[in-house]
Amino acid sequence: MQDVKQSKNLTIRPLILLISLAGFLTVYLTGLARSQSLTWVSVSSTVALVLLLTAGLVIEHLLNRQVKDDEPAAIYEPMDNRSSEQRPG
Repeated sequence: MQDVKQSKNLTIRPLILLISLAGFLTVYLTGLARSQSLTWVSVSSTVALVLLLTAGLVIEHLLNRQVKDDEPAAIYEPMDNRSSEQRPG
């Protein structure tokens, strides 16, 4: 019998979270550097965080759906008995 290896479902969620936090900090620090009001900085950086998280999760969902559509339900591979026979030498 053949060994069937199950591939792990790798997620990109840690990367999405990291990019979202980087976007949040970029907007936050840019707002502070430009001497914007604290309210504007807080709201805009929070909106950036939410938008990046949402976009990342949508992209992850689309990638997972595409992978599931490409996988066949079953693969039939007939075993070749001749390869296991010993040939006289």
